[in-house]
Amino acid sequence: MGGEDYGGQLICDLQFLQHWNNIGVKVDAYILGDGPAVEKYVKFFDNYKIIPPLKAEFGGGFKAILKGIKNSKAYVTVNKHQTTLENEYDAILYQSQGYVFLAAYFAKKYRTKAYWYMPNSINRFFGKLYYNIVLRLKNITPVANSIYTMKSLGKICKYYIYPGYDVNRVKLSSHSNFRTNLNIGDNEIIFGTAARITPMKAQDLLIEAFVKSDILRATKAHLLIAGIPEDQNFYETCLRIAENDLDRIHFLENVDDMKSFYNTIDIYVNSRRDAEPFGISIAESLGAGLPVISNSLGGPSEMITDQINGWLVRSPNSRSYKKTMELAISNKENWPEMSITNRKRAELFTSNRGAELFLEILIP
Repeated sequence: MGGEDYGGQLICDLQFLQHWNNIGVKVDAYILGDGPAVEKYVKFFDNYKIIPPLKAEFGGGFKAILKGIKNSKAYVTVNKHQTTLENEYDAILYQSQGYVFLAAYFAKKYRTKAYWYMPNSINRFFGKLYYNIVLRLKNITPVANSIYTMKSLGKICKYYIYPGYDVNRVKLSSHSNFRTNLNIGDNEIIFGTAARITPMKAQDLLIEAFVKSDILRATKAHLLIAGIPEDQNFYETCLRIAENDLDRIHFLENVDDMKSFYNTIDIYVNSRRDAEPFGISIAESLGAGLPVISNSLGGPSEMITDQINGWLVRSPNSRSYKKTMELAISNKENWPEMSITNRKRAELFTSNRGAELFLEILIP
């Protein structure tokens, strides 16, 4: 794991580690880089070692892959003298695709098996070819985070386990929400999204859809954008789109109290330009009993059945988000039934369930 880990990858690691810690499963760790995630990770380990960060990205085309291979192999050669943890291990587990050669080295060092928990789908031809070759050569078993991610790698990937969500993050309180602070009435409808503000997360498309929709003109509806700006230029673009309607569009940059966030909104929107490998925030929203709007590509289609417990956007553009948000409003009478359905369906996507299923693979 990396000291600079963030987002879904960090949340997934922490949730699994918490469950394994609770049931007495011992985990040691090498943490690559002394970044802000270290403080969150180390409380779960009796034994850990912080070693230098590894800069070896494998995204992009053929040249990028060759560079990643070169950097990753060189890292093992230069830093293996620092891998000083001594114990017997049932498995080596990693997420970042750049750690493949390091994981193979550890598997050999500790005479055990290595598993790659895939955080993303493989979308390029050279990437798929590369991973199929290197995983076989290094005897590393891939485990995908959704059926969609599993299929993207091909037949070499035989397992998938959903990262899931921590039920404690969404356990709702009847009195805790942000409506009073935002001057929003209890009967006013709120669409909400929570994600890093970055082009990939497509908040601009969502805001544009809301501004142009009949919702804004015909109802007392609001849009709540929660998330830290990762791209300042993109954030400013979002503000410009929303500038004439900031009484209805609310930006909350840093929301730690996710229970209150989910208790504030009526519909969760997972806006994204490309495929979502899984979507932890979608699983959390199901657990909170919220209807969900999401781009149909990727893992969301494994959690959402269109117009049964939410709505799937077939084309990731502002026009499609606009039409889907208007459809959601027109189906308001179905929201209570959707809420019941989602709380039940969410049981399939808890992090504790995922952590238990992982143990069945790692320790058969």
